[in-house]
Amino acid sequence: MPLTTLPELRKEAASVHGAIAAFQTDFVEMMQAVCREAQAARTPVIVQTTPKCWDYNRPALFAAALKELTARNDIPVCLHLEQAKSLEQIERAIEYGYTSVMFEDIEEMGLFDKDPSNVGTIGVKPLSETRLEDAAGLCAGAGISMGVRLHPMLFGNRNRYARERSERLEYFRSLKIEILGIDLMECYFIHRSGGEAVLDGNIVDAIQSCLRQEFSLILQNGSRLSDQEVQAVVAEGFYAVNFADEAGRVYCDGMKEAIRISPSETDPLIYTSEAMNYVRQLVNERISLCKSI
Repeated sequence: MPLTTLPELRKEAASVHGAIAAFQTDFVEMMQAVCREAQAARTPVIVQTTPKCWDYNRPALFAAALKELTARNDIPVCLHLEQAKSLEQIERAIEYGYTSVMFEDIEEMGLFDKDPSNVGTIGVKPLSETRLEDAAGLCAGAGISMGVRLHPMLFGNRNRYARERSERLEYFRSLKIEILGIDLMECYFIHRSGGEAVLDGNIVDAIQSCLRQEFSLILQNGSRLSDQEVQAVVAEGFYAVNFADEAGRVYCDGMKEAIRISPSETDPLIYTSEAMNYVRQLVNERISLCKSI
């Protein structure tokens, strides 16, 4: 099956009555493990990288390998670039065959035009808006989906952010941006007796304001939260959970364990096979978690 975009996966999330799991895959071996488990579970996945991955991989071959893997499966897969910070990176992602891009929160990156001579000048936009509009135009022209990662403070429990949030969402809609990546920290949860986790009411209101405007929501850094907290977020309407670099960490754990057991082994496939087994187990667990809502 050909690669798909994030909005198209939203329909798949509805079909499994849960959320789609996203895994950062820094090597082709990790990509294979994710795709195999997704096929076994009959559940779509998001295979993602960051631009840093391009420093030690040939991205064109990386994307080609994923296309070959997905061609053998009948499960939808999205190739997603996380942490895009420049137009150049988006252009490269388009060239390499990515089907989705998540642009970093521009305010958090400090990309405002700080030249005091431009303040209040008619027709001069903040640097952040200019870059975001250019990025949205690039993605729309290439037919790939684009999301924006929001600063978590805008979803905090302070009423003074409500107007700013509303204005920001309206601006995103004007650019035809439909995906928002939201990083919810542990402090946004209430934990009841018995281990049940629920989101703070003000956070729920903020989430609902996004859903009412038909934004697709992705939970960022899901690996930082407990299983109960992830489930609480998905239950509020998030259609995807980004588990960040968790797959990379367990890949390293599997490699270390294989070396510990067989320190004199000279066949590297013994080590990588065990590392892939660790990744496959993680993917299976995370897919099950996202579907158990």
